[in-house]
Amino acid sequence: MRAPDVVHGTADATLVHVEGDTAQAYVHNYGTTGILARVTLRLEPAQDWSAFYASFAGLEPVLPLLAAFAALEPTPRLVSVDPAGLVASLPPDPALPDGRASLRVILDRSTVEVASALVLAAGGRVEDVRPGASAAMRLSTLSSGRAE
Repeated sequence: MRAPDVVHGTADATLVHVEGDTAQAYVHNYGTTGILARVTLRLEPAQDWSAFYASFAGLEPVLPLLAAFAALEPTPRLVSVDPAGLVASLPPDPALPDGRASLRVILDRSTVEVASALVLAAGGRVEDVRPGASAAMRLSTLSSGRAE
């Protein structure tokens, strides 16, 4: 958010224009710091997101990959790693095999080939690649603990 016009919960309730760092005080506050009446946003090009699932025998080979995934261009939207014990508590899914650590990434489709090569070189398996926004959203909720 670049520049919101905000109405505060005061007796005069005037419209206040804020920009830059001051605008950040209104992000993710759900109206507690003021009501956003008008907002100027910075837009970015749409990305062709894919949900990327990989598994490993344990966590040790996964951890060095995190920096490599963070260096992908465009940068992944999410990178999530869980040990096998935690994976067992997730909803059943063929892309989350029993007894294996899980690496889940929301990445731009253009980086799937590079991501796959990284996983294979580290001794992992690519379990599935699911294209599209709905697959990416599902992975996002799974990785934040709100899976259904």
